[in-house]
Amino acid sequence: MGIEAEIYDKKNNPILTDLKDDIICPICCAVLQEPMMLICCGGHLCLSCLKDVRKSNFKDCPLCRKTGYSATKSRFMQSFCSKIELICPVDGCNTAVPYFEFEEHKNRCLEISMRKMTLKNHADIFAQNETLTRELEESKNKIDKQRKQIASLEAKMRCNEDKRLLNEKVLKDQLLEMNQKLLASNGDYKDLKREYEDLKNVQ
Repeated sequence: MGIEAEIYDKKNNPILTDLKDDIICPICCAVLQEPMMLICCGGHLCLSCLKDVRKSNFKDCPLCRKTGYSATKSRFMQSFCSKIELICPVDGCNTAVPYFEFEEHKNRCLEISMRKMTLKNHADIFAQNETLTRELEESKNKIDKQRKQIASLEAKMRCNEDKRLLNEKVLKDQLLEMNQKLLASNGDYKDLKREYEDLKNVQ
């Protein structure tokens, strides 16, 4: 697998422009890493891409299709690549880095980027925790308020029930007293009627 990065060519170097396509591995379409030259056709591949091709039991040259091909380290391409710079793909960096320092720089950049992401994630988690805590407290206050309202309504209902029972008892007592008076009045009426009948008979 080659180096996934753009080639830095701010000065529009004509030699670099002419060889730019040769620096790209035709297998992985990335910048050559540990370039190997195919003896049969002079093409170039990454060492890892060449190993992958051979593991697949592909017998012919992957570029010119010649059978029984071989390859050797390309000192020319290594020397040429050592003179180019690659642009760091890590977000927020985009630094032009010499070819042989690129992997170390990218790994360092990735580590810094991961630290920033971790700090950002921690900040996001803290902010979310603060929001959830506030919302939880607000919900708790609402529930407490609703419980107090329910308790107040229940107290009013009990008070109204007590008043109803008291009024019912007063009415019952008043009815009982009226019945007793009515009975007493009936008794007096009967006594008076009897006396009247007795007087009438005497006359």
